[in-house]
Amino acid sequence: MTLLRLYHRLCQSNISATNPMEFIDKKVKKNQRIMPFDMYDKRFMVLRRMRNARQMSASVPRTNTTCNSHKLANVMVRVMVDDVSVSKRTVLKSTELAFGGEKFDVFCATGEFSYSIHSRKYCEVTKQTVTCFAFR
Repeated sequence: MTLLRLYHRLCQSNISATNPMEFIDKKVKKNQRIMPFDMYDKRFMVLRRMRNARQMSASVPRTNTTCNSHKLANVMVRVMVDDVSVSKRTVLKSTELAFGGEKFDVFCATGEFSYSIHSRKYCEVTKQTVTCFAFR
């Protein structure tokens, strides 16, 4: 049993001790090595940050196989026009502004196109005859 668990168990229990270390000393085996609390605290913070990042990435709503970000889709739909080159430039600039300076790669064409990309954030949007795909 780690020192951190023992401390939390002490805090949650109704045991009243003048010195919490007395309770912990009774529970720790004689040859068991006790690590400083700061090491666990730092590790706990890193693990919590990683868990939060996983939860945030898992909570991104999946619209379908062509888009995994509602925000990116909304930005693209708002700025796309009938012209392919104008749509490409406006999507590029608007995604950079909407995502705090993150650069996205964008390509647009009339009709459909085939591609294979490995990316964390991506979206394909078709508006009238223009189809644009943005990814990071």
